[in-house]
Amino acid sequence: TYEYIHNQLELIDKREKYSNIVFPINIEQSNYSHILLNYIYNTEENVFVGKSQLINFQTNDFIYSTTNKSLYGALFRNSLDAIFILNNRGNIISINEKALKLLRINSDEALASSFNDVVNDNSLLESLNKDLDDKNVAIVDEITISREDNTSFVCELSLSVIRDEEGVIDTYIVSIKDISKRKRAENEVLQERRNYEQLLESIIDGFVILDKYGHFVFINDNASKMLGYSLYEILGMSIHDFLDNKNKSKFDKYLEKCKIDTSSRQDFDVLLMNRDSNQIHSNISIKSFFSKNETYLGSFIILKDITQFKKTEEDKKRIESQLYDYLVNKLSGREVELLQYIALVYFWPEKKRQIAKIMDVVPG
Repeated sequence: TYEYIHNQLELIDKREKYSNIVFPINIEQSNYSHILLNYIYNTEENVFVGKSQLINFQTNDFIYSTTNKSLYGALFRNSLDAIFILNNRGNIISINEKALKLLRINSDEALASSFNDVVNDNSLLESLNKDLDDKNVAIVDEITISREDNTSFVCELSLSVIRDEEGVIDTYIVSIKDISKRKRAENEVLQERRNYEQLLESIIDGFVILDKYGHFVFINDNASKMLGYSLYEILGMSIHDFLDNKNKSKFDKYLEKCKIDTSSRQDFDVLLMNRDSNQIHSNISIKSFFSKNETYLGSFIILKDITQFKKTEEDKKRIESQLYDYLVNKLSGREVELLQYIALVYFWPEKKRQIAKIMDVVPG
């Protein structure tokens, strides 16, 4: 029987069209009637790994399938991923061009070498073995592999195994996908996002982003302190929640202007109510943003707390009013007229001499 199987194996390369071969056997006191040979070709279309399986057409629902061997060669050569075929000791028995280019080595250096040595990781294959699932597959979403020239790349790696009849690993198939460019792009996006976040946090005023429905999708720390809500608390709340009816109408009026004129920015004052029901006089600068087809998507808002400014203005007006009342009560009509004249011309340089003369006349 051994000699018969050996002779059949020698004939494999003469069977040009098939990668699966079934031939009959006659073994006394055996339930098996045929042997199925499966084998895979390398880039030169020579057999580099095979697997035999005893089958019985009479007792098993077996569907015989044949595959053109050039298909394996084409897939192996043209795969977008790097592919390594390893024996059960982890030595490379075949490697495609993509893998050679990725690791920057030639086939003479790679073939018969340990896979762990080629990727400069003495425990990689062993750790992947531990991660094999019930389908004999292990997948690593992200791993950094070092080359011999001290450069490295980030990749996705998958390992699948072929086992013999006793369940012992016979062959490893490793597929590596270079994701270095994608990772660089992701890191650039993350860095850009961090830069924007730092910029937004450094804005002295409150910065708010509203969606097209007027709901909060972002606020910076200063806006958070102003309104009394953290970013996660305020998400989904409406700007109307912080405005009374009068200020709602005022806000909506200016927002509509921004929606109509895509390039306009509106500045106006409103009275906001924060979490503690305290009134905040705010100056709002609002600018809307749109999609490429000019569909309204939302608005950027800069909030400036002018409560102290408003208070100072009111105090100033009150003091001026009190001072005016005092002067009116203390001065004669002629003196009041002189003061009014001074007030009108005080900032005119050519009148300063006249003002000086008048000031000498006013008592005190």
